[in-house]
Amino acid sequence: MKKLRAFLSLLALLVAASPALAQEKIAVRMAHPPLALHELPLLVATERGLFDAEGLKVSHVFMTGGNEAAAALIAGNIDVLNASFTHPVNLRSKNIPVKFLSAIMSVRDWGVIVYQRHAALKGLQDLKGMKISVPRRGSDGDGVLRYSLKSAGLDPETDVQLVQIGAFQNHLVALEKGDIDAAMVGEPFLTIGVRDGKGKALFDMLKGDGTDIMRQRLFTSMVVTESFLKDKADIAQRMVRATTKATALIYSDPNAGFEVAQKYFPNINKEVLREICGRLITARAFVTRIDPKAVDAENDFLIKEGVIKAPVRYEDVVATEMSKFW
Repeated sequence: MKKLRAFLSLLALLVAASPALAQEKIAVRMAHPPLALHELPLLVATERGLFDAEGLKVSHVFMTGGNEAAAALIAGNIDVLNASFTHPVNLRSKNIPVKFLSAIMSVRDWGVIVYQRHAALKGLQDLKGMKISVPRRGSDGDGVLRYSLKSAGLDPETDVQLVQIGAFQNHLVALEKGDIDAAMVGEPFLTIGVRDGKGKALFDMLKGDGTDIMRQRLFTSMVVTESFLKDKADIAQRMVRATTKATALIYSDPNAGFEVAQKYFPNINKEVLREICGRLITARAFVTRIDPKAVDAENDFLIKEGVIKAPVRYEDVVATEMSKFW
């Protein structure tokens, strides 16, 4: 009888402790560039409990740019990086041991808009002699614009004047005031700038604009260091599984992505935000698979831009063991 009572007491303690044990999750620090809709699958994974279901407590840190976020990863100040596909390929070319876990967004949402005073312009080739706002020099948007201008026959150093402006909302303000002639912006500001009736898109990557290389490149990805991948492979797998489920949810239930977007962008008109989410879904912008052709396209782009000298091999920069979770 004493043994039975002791057993029942132990069982009661275990039952009482089990909720606390179940709630204990592994903390993961993730860094991003400034908040934007290209982070939506990761935000959906957080808000819809998909990271929780994998036993993870993911905290999001939004930084001023991809370079700062990449530096935090290398320094060990964060665990996982969500950033432009360009950064890891560039880092790997310098023998810095980082690897992709998965893609996040394939199609870039960059566009170039002008206001009605330039409504007669038909394309980037018509911007010669004009002022164009860009994000920070060296950013993905800056690189895309420079490459696209050159593809349109313009020299970005001599044929146009590129003006760096911080927040994208400020690009639209400068455009309306006439301080600039065109603005290179991402969503949601591209749709906002066009939808208010004042703007016109000369270039819109979500609609398929850009060269073959530009369309084949991936936009954003999840990245870790090789040491993290070696020591915490199980956590990496959980991150990829949750993100893959979040991506599938965005397509199967468009309201899921829209509702999460509303939480993070409360100041954007609901109908505008719904339209933007629809554009992203129509373009099949969110993916997790990393195709070897995407790495080839990134190599071609970076070599042509003089950023790297030799191509980086797919297996050197992609954690191929994660492919079964894509």
